[in-house]
Amino acid sequence: MALESNTEIGSIRVSTADYLDESNIQLELADGTLKAANYHHWAQSLELECERYLDTRLQTSGDSNAPQIEVEIHRFHGDESGRIILEGRWKKNIVDSPTDATWQFFKLQKDSPFEGYASFVDTHADLLDELCQVILID
Repeated sequence: MALESNTEIGSIRVSTADYLDESNIQLELADGTLKAANYHHWAQSLELECERYLDTRLQTSGDSNAPQIEVEIHRFHGDESGRIILEGRWKKNIVDSPTDATWQFFKLQKDSPFEGYASFVDTHADLLDELCQVILID
């Protein structure tokens, strides 16, 4: 389901931190170290999945004259308690704008409501929805 917006968005480009390049879902341990899950993997590159998800939710038009959104995801993982964190920055590039766009930082967190992989992944999607709302409000 797409989100409602009065602003047309031409395209979105997502990049992720290097530790998110592997297919394993990442989990932060109590001591702050990250561990790749043994049996839980993303279906494809997390960077590509996030870009496709945001593209669909924000209803990008493909119009090269409309604003272009850039998103850098610095952290996107859960911890042992089931809390998921999504942190990074984004900017809206306006075509032919005389000034450079300013990066907007975000840090979103949400507790997974249930134990298990499915709820863990659904909570990741919930945070991407929250990021969409942040982008649309600007």
